[in-house]
Amino acid sequence: MSNSENNGFSIVFTGDANSCGGFESDIKEGKSIFGNGIIDLLNSQDFVVCNLEGPTTHRASVNNPQNRIVSIPEFVPYLCSYNIKYLNLANNHTFDCGKEGFEDTIQ
Repeated sequence: MSNSENNGFSIVFTGDANSCGGFESDIKEGKSIFGNGIIDLLNSQDFVVCNLEGPTTHRASVNNPQNRIVSIPEFVPYLCSYNIKYLNLANNHTFDCGKEGFEDTIQ
């Protein structure tokens, strides 16, 4: 029974997501980093919540540069294009680029 038939709705929570490493170039080029099954799952949900692991900014890391988890600013609109509209920012890398990096993220 579809969600519209039972007056319900569907919610999916993902794990940690960031654009570190090899994903950055694919995201900048508009290539998918998700498989077809994941794309179908995300697009079929009413609400998708993702844990954004770290800030989205071009600022340098101020906390632990050796273990820097920072995504490019293009990552948020990229996630939105896959029906991920809600981002959790409560994690241990949120302030890797300080207060300014966090402020860039919530813009």
